[in-house]
Amino acid sequence: MSEATWSVVVVMKNTTYEVMRFVSWYLELGASRIYIVFHDPDDRHIAMLAGHPKIECLPFTDNLRAAMEVAPDDPKPPQIVAGTYLYPRITEDWLLRVDCDELVYCETGRLSERLAEIPPEIETVVIRPAEQLSNDHGPGWHLFRLPMDEQTISAVYGDAADMMAKRQGLMSHAFGKSAHRTGLGDLLVQEHNGIHPSTNKRTRNRKWAKESGVFLLHFNSQDFEAWGSAALRRSRNSSFGPELSGRILAAAGAEEGDGELKALYHRINHFDAQRAESLINLGAGRRVFMDFDTVISKHFGEDHALSAPATRPQ
Repeated sequence: MSEATWSVVVVMKNTTYEVMRFVSWYLELGASRIYIVFHDPDDRHIAMLAGHPKIECLPFTDNLRAAMEVAPDDPKPPQIVAGTYLYPRITEDWLLRVDCDELVYCETGRLSERLAEIPPEIETVVIRPAEQLSNDHGPGWHLFRLPMDEQTISAVYGDAADMMAKRQGLMSHAFGKSAHRTGLGDLLVQEHNGIHPSTNKRTRNRKWAKESGVFLLHFNSQDFEAWGSAALRRSRNSSFGPELSGRILAAAGAEEGDGELKALYHRINHFDAQRAESLINLGAGRRVFMDFDTVISKHFGEDHALSAPATRPQ
């Protein structure tokens, strides 16, 4: 079977565990090259990764800021600019643009094989998300929810369905992220798709549906504390639907704020064994075993293996 080559671009300001999980996973998946733009030019992870032959660390120095044409008062390198800047420099067949908490997963085959199957007229492949859930499974087991239709949202969330409707049953984005075929000339590599600047038209794309068995695993629900701070921030900037944002802000402002917010977290983000089975039977969930410590050890040695954050209720 033929295989396509591919590279991955990411902008990072993350914990050591998240950084090592990301690079180890994509090396294991078969990336020809990993390009990392570090928010902090003095990020300590640069020294940890700089010597690896498949990893290119790009500290966000004043020179890189100028090369990317990022305004001096912009506090961080926009994700779109990083992907667009690196796109013409990529020599592999495909460029994958994701965030540090997003890992591509293939139920069968390798990503290089799946990309090689894409017809030449298709310029962009959209990988749909699968969003992490807190669960009661043992170590190494992860539970994810998939985008849902209205009927499934009602079956999964019951009287909380209205809160989860805007993003197809997910907390975060339901569109996914994309892999772009290289060699297309100028291309704006946006967060979820690509744009030809000469025509202002999107690239010709194909969405990998859940039947394809290729998912963008989104690790955005590690624990209540991390979820709570992110949920409040996104509710205030209208990232969620009005129903969900209203409930989160009301819970946070209640007299028993932490308890109210934690109850909401458990209602929409924690799935015990019974709820997990129901989610999977409805075709809206996946249970995946991923031993990240072993993958990290394989590529960087046991000294870099770190214990994963909890995904159980707290």
